[in-house]
Amino acid sequence: MLNTLPLAAPNGANLQVTSLTTIPAEFIFDRYAQNIIGGNRHIYDTLEVHGVRSYEAGFDDATHYEIDNLNPTTFSVYIRLKGEGVECVGDFTRYADAVQYGTELSAQYSWPMRNFVLDRFRMTTIAKLQ
Repeated sequence: MLNTLPLAAPNGANLQVTSLTTIPAEFIFDRYAQNIIGGNRHIYDTLEVHGVRSYEAGFDDATHYEIDNLNPTTFSVYIRLKGEGVECVGDFTRYADAVQYGTELSAQYSWPMRNFVLDRFRMTTIAKLQ
């Protein structure tokens, strides 16, 4: 998955990368669902929250992103196309921000939200927020 948005590791993230170069840290709070959805809400049916890892692969100048729910460096919100994959609608440094945005979109569009981030991470983060 290629993307031009720079992503980075939040404090306390456990990034396990072998031969890849990790992208430098910066704060991310990007919400862009309205630009993706437009007037086509009928082609989507579910929201998803995933952990994401960003890296430079070394064979090109692009930043690459992959879903990594075990050791994420950032978090993204996706909308699922009916039977055809997902599109990213938000990128966040903090897990809580991604969940909040997904919850807002779920209420706005009456779509269910599925959270794929590892339960161990979710429970640790929620405990810290309280």
